[in-house]
Amino acid sequence: MGVIKPDQSTSTPKTELSRKELCETFPNFSPKKYTHVYQLLDAWSIAAHTVVPIPRRPFVLYHSAVTLETQLGKGAFGEVFKGKYLPKEGTEPIEVAVKRAIGDANKGAIQECCHEVQIMSELQHPNVVCLYGIASLETPIMLVMELVAGGDLKKYLRNTPFIPCKQLILFAIDIASGMKYLASKNIIHRDLAARNCLITKAGQVKISDFGLSIEGPEVIVKKLKKAPIRWLAPETLLKGIFNEKTDVWSFGVLVTELMSRCAADPLSPRNLREVQKWIKESDHPHRVENPDPKELGELVDYCCDKNTSTRPTFHMVRRRLKVYLGLGSGSLETKKSDERKSGGSTERRLSNTTLTRKKSRDGRLKDRSTERRTGTQRRSVFSRKRKDKKEKGALKLPTGMNTNQEKQPSPPVPSTVSPTTPPIQKPPPPPP
Repeated sequence: MGVIKPDQSTSTPKTELSRKELCETFPNFSPKKYTHVYQLLDAWSIAAHTVVPIPRRPFVLYHSAVTLETQLGKGAFGEVFKGKYLPKEGTEPIEVAVKRAIGDANKGAIQECCHEVQIMSELQHPNVVCLYGIASLETPIMLVMELVAGGDLKKYLRNTPFIPCKQLILFAIDIASGMKYLASKNIIHRDLAARNCLITKAGQVKISDFGLSIEGPEVIVKKLKKAPIRWLAPETLLKGIFNEKTDVWSFGVLVTELMSRCAADPLSPRNLREVQKWIKESDHPHRVENPDPKELGELVDYCCDKNTSTRPTFHMVRRRLKVYLGLGSGSLETKKSDERKSGGSTERRLSNTTLTRKKSRDGRLKDRSTERRTGTQRRSVFSRKRKDKKEKGALKLPTGMNTNQEKQPSPPVPSTVSPTTPPIQKPPPPPP
């Protein structure tokens, strides 16, 4: 685009200009056909100083820099291609995914596309799909994004047999990390589901599809359009509220998809009307019976808590997942090790990993740190006793007592009688 600056030395300022007067301010130069307006503005800026080009934002790309190759997918409003993009100052093209609108895009479609670009241009995180830019100077408009070769997570879960439970927890950690980053940027995704997550060949999950995302701590929508009903929180269905906590609820639903390997949509076989009623009325609408792994089943109840004040944030969700995996402070393995050292019980529930106190047999609260100190003191006392035994030497025992009854080995006892014990004399034989 360009801006016209009136010559302050030859013209008087005017608040309004007619079309004829505006055209008269354009510079005169030899007629030539230009295929795009930016070429005309560049020519004007060279011919006259009254036209000053405004630099484009760095994510606005030329169509000539993008080459389309094979088609990866197609939807109602657009199609996705594998392609190559040559950066402005680059020498080698990079592989990208190109999202292109189908047919002539109307005003609404262009606005949605620009809105998605505005959201994604502010994001840079290893668990969020990267945006290279938008080719909007010609039609059709194209979004140029990072190519994630593994495809969407939903297809991966359906087509990959025997995914270990540990791998499912790692997937959940990746998604929670990306959502924690979005929450720190005050961005509400509003469409978090397995179908909108992509997976790399290395098994890393990245969040994508920001078409319904919005910037802000909270938003209230009166009419829900294109809403993913099965993934929505009850306060969204009742009041149209969207915030981080509603995204946490959707994350809990996504965890049920991980455990079921996306065999069916959440809350199937209910239809959408029945799903809405179930989410509003049930105390635990997404509870999974006999979950595998058990930790993720507990996480679903944790995230899909109908009480928004006790529902966690993504920071808390990510921390709990790392505890499940044994990567965070207070992990399960660390607790078991401490209990073995202190002589305490090894039974612990994963549902409350921050527990630092437990009940003793008589029902009183007992601090684990006190148990550790008590156990250490006991070991110290036993060590001193063994040391005293070594200093005093072998115990002097009466004749005939077996020393093998002791648990700890003692110095060997000679077969003869102890020197400190007088010999036992036999009585004389009776007279004939």
